[in-house]
Amino acid sequence: MTYQTIKYFLVRVGISIFLMGFLGFMILYFFHEVASTAGRIDDDILHWILSAVFLFFGFVVYGLWGERRFEKALKKLRDIEANEDEMGNIVQFERLISFTHSSFFLPGMGKKLRDDVIKEYADYLHSMGKDDPKALRIYLKAYLQDPKDSRFRLPILASLKRQSQLPTEEIDLLLLMFKTGKVEDKNIASQLADIFMSKNWFNQKTEPVFIKAVESGLENSNDVVHFVLPRLLKKNRTDEYALKFFLKSLSYAGASAEQIKLTLGKNYCEGHWESVDPDLHAQCGLVFEELTEKQKEELTKEILNNKVDERWKRVKLFGDEDLETLKRLQFRFGVVRSGWTQIKEGVRYFSLLLKKGTKRVLLSVLDLLIQFGRLGLGAKLSTLFILILGGAIFFQIQKSPRLIDSPVLPKKITESSLDARPQRQNQIEYTLQIAATTRKKQANKMTAKLKKKGVNGLYVVKTARRGGGHWFKIRVGSFSDQEKAKELGAKLAGQKLIQNYFVIANKKRMP
Repeated sequence: MTYQTIKYFLVRVGISIFLMGFLGFMILYFFHEVASTAGRIDDDILHWILSAVFLFFGFVVYGLWGERRFEKALKKLRDIEANEDEMGNIVQFERLISFTHSSFFLPGMGKKLRDDVIKEYADYLHSMGKDDPKALRIYLKAYLQDPKDSRFRLPILASLKRQSQLPTEEIDLLLLMFKTGKVEDKNIASQLADIFMSKNWFNQKTEPVFIKAVESGLENSNDVVHFVLPRLLKKNRTDEYALKFFLKSLSYAGASAEQIKLTLGKNYCEGHWESVDPDLHAQCGLVFEELTEKQKEELTKEILNNKVDERWKRVKLFGDEDLETLKRLQFRFGVVRSGWTQIKEGVRYFSLLLKKGTKRVLLSVLDLLIQFGRLGLGAKLSTLFILILGGAIFFQIQKSPRLIDSPVLPKKITESSLDARPQRQNQIEYTLQIAATTRKKQANKMTAKLKKKGVNGLYVVKTARRGGGHWFKIRVGSFSDQEKAKELGAKLAGQKLIQNYFVIANKKRMP
């Protein structure tokens, strides 16, 4: 179980890391070098999104794929015919059982699915009339899932009867078969009673077998009575099992019959079983009526004195720890419902609902992928072309011109303005704006990236936006000639360092 749990997590972590290292690198390269050289993608957000997606595929989708494979294989085995290839079918069942031990499933889920396979496997072997050791082990696994199902009881029981000596595990199996049968098997009771007496076993586990042996009047009933009765009388037992055994063994008791009758009569006078088990109380009453008048009087007087003495006894039943345990049991069995219990039930219901919905969506996606795999080559190529075209259109839309401000044209210098201020002279300088973003962090990343690639003279200008917030405009250089600015822009675009650019003309005041 521990090995399968470790394998479950290691495989999923490995798949997630592989997807992050291979597909993640390709996606990041595409976004940075192809789709967004102007730095419009936030690396941190993209990293978190990709990590979540790959972990989802590594843990959730991988497990659902395994469950889907299992369901299809089991459905195929349920539809097989008995007259088909027998050995081939057995091999398929064995492989499916081995599949439930794989990394697709946690131990709990693997056990549940394995039980489903074993039921079908046992039914198939039973229909083929198999009784070899391998088949018996499968029958045992199926029987232990539901001991009340008697289909596999007979071949297992026949196998146990053929063995001369039984280990402890097989004796426990016989006990289970004895207790869960619709009618407790007398033969099993007789066989178990002989085994227990030979091993000198008398405990809570073996008691029902002994009373069944005496009640059924089996051949070894006398031996059972002489084995059990001295142990009960020595310990002065008057519990339900002891009283019932006393009643059944009276005809075999011999010299101990008088002591047994007095014990049964005393319990009748105490009346403890009158409300708990009226039938047992009535049977003790019949034995009490068989006693002499003197014995009845002595028993009645003894019981009365005991009751008078008990009136003055005050017993503290509960300790502090017992009271705490009682409160927990009240919550556990619904005698008192706490608010926390109701919250947990609501959360659990919502979680199950969410899990079922997610599983249904993912299984639908997997079905679509399977259906896509069954399409012809032309249909596949057409679908891929449509997806690629849609992706290209999406990324083209993402290249929004809002990130690049429209150039601000310099105000026209007129003669009147020159005449108005003859003491100052205006000179125009040009700069190259290569990108703009609403996030300062992204602008700084873009600037650092370009500096590493040898672009000098970069700086960021912060301006207000009409809709609120700010633009962070990435600019480069200062030129007295517009053509020189354009040459630099063309050079950067040719090296695929930027996507687009425009020249901005600014006024430079000179005294």
